Amino acid sequence: MNSRIWMAVAILLSGCANHRIEEPLDVTRDKVVFADGLERSLKAESPVLAERSGIAIAQVDLVSRTNRRQTILYAFDWFDPDGLTLGRDLYDWRKLTLAGGEVRAVSAAAPSPKATDFRLRVRRP
Repeated sequence: MNSRIWMAVAILLSGCANHRIEEPLDVTRDKVVFADGLERSLKAESPVLAERSGIAIAQVDLVSRTNRRQTILYAFDWFDPDGLTLGRDLYDWRKLTLAGGEVRAVSAAAPSPKATDFRLRVRRP
């Protein structure tokens, strides 16, 4: 995964030699991808990658930014040490309903002991 990030940075810098990047690196943004402007009503916090019995376990806190109930779908993608996709978790897209202002941790176990990194994708049903 790190090699993909460095490659993307090199491409951006080569095309924008006079453009200075002001924004600091955001680890949560790199781990969580929101679809369709969902980041206005939902926030991700505290991404964690741990290991239990040789299998990677990912967890991310999802925080509702609205005062209304909202339903989302989420899925974890898994990557090997070279950044290659190992696939999604066994359940694919999972449904979650959050109350206004609610914080809920979502987690998943990697499909293979080769997994060393993850990305959480979130979208509307």
